[in-house]
Amino acid sequence: MIAQEWLLADDNGNSLVTFQSFISCEVSDEGEVLKMPTENGGFAAYNKIADSLRIRAQLALQGTDADIQQQLTILKALKEGTQTFSLVTPTIEYRNMTLEGMNYSRKREDGLKVCYVELMMVEVREVEAQYTDTK
Repeated sequence: MIAQEWLLADDNGNSLVTFQSFISCEVSDEGEVLKMPTENGGFAAYNKIADSLRIRAQLALQGTDADIQQQLTILKALKEGTQTFSLVTPTIEYRNMTLEGMNYSRKREDGLKVCYVELMMVEVREVEAQYTDTK
């Protein structure tokens, strides 16, 4: 699902929060190469682990005070809960995200009609434990 605007969508593609303005977005997609010491002071790199995707986005909500409060209530529920969602942008969809933290502010020059939000999201990777019998 690619949208013309920035939004948070549930697992069924339904919009949870739609943002009217994009300010900035930083995506951190890192990994780590595991290293192990070997004889004579050397090291061997033998595997790479991908970290969860981390996204920090600054976006703006616009509307009546009641509209903005409703959107902030949804964002607070996402932050406090365990529900995953997608961050949908005009170019890419980031799935299985959870809201780790958020900041929001209003500015005098915009009045009550604009609220700036900063969202700190992290990808949730579900794993299934596998057990083997070692007897």
